[in-house]
Amino acid sequence: MKDQGLMPDVVTYNTLIHGLCQSGKWEKAKSFLICMVDSGISPDVYTFAVLISALCKEERIQEALALFEEMTGKGINPNVVIFNSLISASCKCCKWEDAAQFFKTWLIVEFHQMYTPTLFKSVLFAEKKEFKKRLLCSKT
Repeated sequence: MKDQGLMPDVVTYNTLIHGLCQSGKWEKAKSFLICMVDSGISPDVYTFAVLISALCKEERIQEALALFEEMTGKGINPNVVIFNSLISASCKCCKWEDAAQFFKTWLIVEFHQMYTPTLFKSVLFAEKKEFKKRLLCSKT
């Protein structure tokens, strides 16, 4: 691909990583993740979801947790696929406290992702309304 002057992007890498994970070729998928980062392309939530999900299915929870920490350390918010994978893997390994903690964290993350934009818009609307009211009152 690069020989033909075409540069892979995040979607290209995600597709390759997804296919490799589905084939059970985790090590090869990991090498593509490293290549992706070395090429200056930042992995996104989908990249991490595919990798974490694949690791959890193989009950390689410590590696999945390491990727989870890396992802959150980069400021990437986990999605429902990631939480579901981590909760399921924790339950399979009888790590009930871990599963409960992931569930609690998921509820918090989902709440913020769902309601923060709405609350922000509501505050802006209220402030605009108050500003307009003050402006009209000051003219008289």
